[in-house]
Amino acid sequence: MATNNETYESNGLVKDENDVEYSFDPALIEQQGQSLNVVLESRLCDAGLAKLNSFDEKPTYKAFRKIFRDQCANTEDFLSPQHPILESAVRLLLSSKADSMKLDEIHTKISALWLTSTWPRHMSKESMRKVLNNAKSYGISKV
Repeated sequence: MATNNETYESNGLVKDENDVEYSFDPALIEQQGQSLNVVLESRLCDAGLAKLNSFDEKPTYKAFRKIFRDQCANTEDFLSPQHPILESAVRLLLSSKADSMKLDEIHTKISALWLTSTWPRHMSKESMRKVLNNAKSYGISKV
């Protein structure tokens, strides 16, 4: 029997909800009729935009991810406590060194970010899981 933090996968094995991983899926953006390049470019920091402008050709998704990691991940205001939760999650996923992140890691980073806010917020891990499970319009998918 699964406990509160566990769910049954389709193969019948029990998986801890904290081990659920999420990734940014470019196909979800394109399925909505949006331009992936426009969506990604709108989230770049100033240094990332400068790097993007140095490309002669249209950059690939992989190239965008490298720009997010190398140019934007550690810049001030790239991750802001004023951003909505899904915007923060997308930026974390795009700038992550791994292709996906565990729920626990996303929750920890967003919670720490929110503590720096003038008006600190809190969201339970369970509530965050529910939000992320329904974030296809942001390109977030459960792995």
